[in-house]
Amino acid sequence: MTKDQKRVEFIQRLALFIIRCKMKGIDVMPISFYRTTQEQKAKYKMKVSQLDGVNKRSKHQEWQAMDCPVVDWRNDGTAELIWNSADPRYDIMYDIAVKCGLVTGHKWMSMRDSSHVELSEGLFFG
Repeated sequence: MTKDQKRVEFIQRLALFIIRCKMKGIDVMPISFYRTTQEQKAKYKMKVSQLDGVNKRSKHQEWQAMDCPVVDWRNDGTAELIWNSADPRYDIMYDIAVKCGLVTGHKWMSMRDSSHVELSEGLFFG
């Protein structure tokens, strides 16, 4: 599959993921889709990524990853992004992501990143 085909495949799976989350009563806010090498290097220097953007590239640099934090809506209609990995909605999102052919950082041992979803290289059966 070409890079462009992978991007399209990721967007399709991401859309399915977002819809299935909504069907379970979980709102998510897709953010941080594409990252430049400089942006990835900065994440690495801040120690929020183990990928330096040069020797180890992020899927964000290939347009194949998205951060999708849980959203709680305030009474005034503004969004509160929930980054706490202990929130039980991330367990549900993990299961949904796997069924959509995505990888999530929720169960990564080295650096948990529960809001992160990326294209899986494995087979996908919908």
